[in-house]
Amino acid sequence: MLVKNQEVTIQCPDCGHTKFEMPDNAQDDDLITCNNCGLQKTKSEWGELGIEQATKVASNQAVEEARKILGDSFK
Repeated sequence: MLVKNQEVTIQCPDCGHTKFEMPDNAQDDDLITCNNCGLQKTKSEWGELGIEQATKVASNQAVEEARKILGDSFK
């Protein structure tokens, strides 16, 4: 199975923006703000959101790869 390496950027769930304002040396309970819409979440909440977004990307890639493998098996 082919493993793709790619960088996944956290996107604001409200507006899709990828730029945020945060304090230096942010701790898990510090607020981070979307530069576009102003949505605020704690650093740990943004981290959880990033994991969810990366998991979706990886899942989609796994499904695509499985379809290719299964498609090749039935030719």
